[in-house]
Amino acid sequence: MPFFSTKSIESDDKVSSLSEQQPENDTSVSNITTLASKLWETSKRRFSTSDNIQNVVTVNNQDLIPQDQNKDLDPVDEEAYKQAAQLLKDSTNQESVNYESIQASNANVYTADKTQLVPGLDTLPKNTIPYRISKFINNCFVSDCRSEHKHALLTKDKTSPPRKIVLIGVHGFFPHPNIRKIIGNPTGTSHRFIQEAEKSIRTYYKDSGSEIEIFSIALEKEGKVFERVDYFYQLLTANEEYLDHIDSADMVYFVAHSQGCPTSIILLAKLLQNGIISNLNTDGTKKKIGILCMAGIMNGPVYYKDRYWFTKLYFKFEGDRLLELFQFQDFDSIQMKMLQEAMEILISNQNCKVCFVGSLTDQLVPLYSSCCYYMKSHPNVFRSCYIDNINKNGLYKKKFLIEIVRISLKLLNLGYTDNKMLLNISQFLIGKMSGKGHSSLYYDPKVYLLGFRFIWETNDNITQEELFFRKYHIEKLDFTNKLNTEIINKRLIWSSLGFLSHLKELSQRHLLSVYTITNFWDFGTYNVSNTETPHFYNDLYSLLDKFWNWNPQTTDKDMAGDINDNNADDNTTIKDLVDWKNGLSELLVLNGYEKFKKP
Repeated sequence: MPFFSTKSIESDDKVSSLSEQQPENDTSVSNITTLASKLWETSKRRFSTSDNIQNVVTVNNQDLIPQDQNKDLDPVDEEAYKQAAQLLKDSTNQESVNYESIQASNANVYTADKTQLVPGLDTLPKNTIPYRISKFINNCFVSDCRSEHKHALLTKDKTSPPRKIVLIGVHGFFPHPNIRKIIGNPTGTSHRFIQEAEKSIRTYYKDSGSEIEIFSIALEKEGKVFERVDYFYQLLTANEEYLDHIDSADMVYFVAHSQGCPTSIILLAKLLQNGIISNLNTDGTKKKIGILCMAGIMNGPVYYKDRYWFTKLYFKFEGDRLLELFQFQDFDSIQMKMLQEAMEILISNQNCKVCFVGSLTDQLVPLYSSCCYYMKSHPNVFRSCYIDNINKNGLYKKKFLIEIVRISLKLLNLGYTDNKMLLNISQFLIGKMSGKGHSSLYYDPKVYLLGFRFIWETNDNITQEELFFRKYHIEKLDFTNKLNTEIINKRLIWSSLGFLSHLKELSQRHLLSVYTITNFWDFGTYNVSNTETPHFYNDLYSLLDKFWNWNPQTTDKDMAGDINDNNADDNTTIKDLVDWKNGLSELLVLNGYEKFKKP
């Protein structure tokens, strides 16, 4: 595998220290575009030679230090920067925390008991005799079952804990030090990830009485993806203590966030391919290896975010590091090809597991990216969505959209198609820039436990399952482009109808399952409470029930998502939702779906 081996360092500009007394901000919101354009033009001039990369002979344990760190801004940009900095601080509304502290305050994060992960791991069938019987019955007597879908099975529970776990944390993209002065230091450190993961695992096995040895490694370094991969690879291979613990562990669990997700995937693939990490322990037992990807930038940030004023401000300092993240939107870029090659080695060839968890209100990474939608279903892949406090965020008005996300991911996890529903509705779920959707999930222990349980408690594939990828045009998902709006609406309506038809077919296909027979008296009673099963009868009723009770209004700003943060018409997204509701309602009536309404 042709992994990059040359380390690089980019030249960043350092802003002169801001005075303790910030000047009064007289800049109105209407001037943001003009201000951003000025910054953007300056950054283009400054990074016009960004492809000229300097080789570095040695890399210290500390973060790389830009060579021109003491260089000030041009005088013409100084005042513009101060104004933009204040606007950025006001818009993000985040408090600075101690970078070194892993005990950062959780006061600005929603309490874990009001959050949820959909779908849960319980949607995967247990490898039991009733399941095998029902599968045999369906294969023999139900039509169209010859095209077998493949998915993971639950084979363990709390009574079978691992003896030893190695946790490896990989943080995401850290802003430039000068940006940190404005919006505060990052809280998503590798130390936090491994601490939260260890806490969730120990709590899970608290009542089992088993002693679990956990060895933690926090990998920390800023830079571009391939720089970090090379640095972490050298760091791990040069440390005999790390390698000894990895060799003797029952499970190696990578925990990554944001940019750290593609970094971890490529790093682990390189370690496995070069024989640094083995799937077998020293005693010959099988080693479980996997990655939890939290809000991973697997397919780039939100497509149109590079046109925002704050992104242009970031470009002024980040340059190549930020540009690289947008390269993951291009399926023909070297970054994407390397990532896909690494995933094929990791998931298909080495039989490792990856759990993707996206955030419903993520302001930076859409669900189709964080859930790695371009990767087709595979038994070693599980996808889920993290939902913040549903009442506090006004998300109760989006219950129908949330239900689509839940069922779409459930279908993908079980090896079915979702008719591109997750791809098409991601645009309506992008959070506001003042929110914390991109970071709130790594405070919740349920997220770490989901990744751990998927890796440890599911079965290993006996045969090597090939991994496939799909391509799509991300630019056609840009709802801020008025030329795309009508096409998006039509595609969404017909995709929704196909989605429901597929769900209806699957619900009928499982009529002879043992689950249905043993729950005969509840079957057909409009019981929508039990949706955590491998079967889809209740899912269909639940989705249609929420659809008929869903009434988006053009005056309802809670339905708008990200619209107040872009240059589009303030009602663009809400109008799209209303058109979708009206158009789909007519088609559902014509196709006889009214009978699924509750009496």
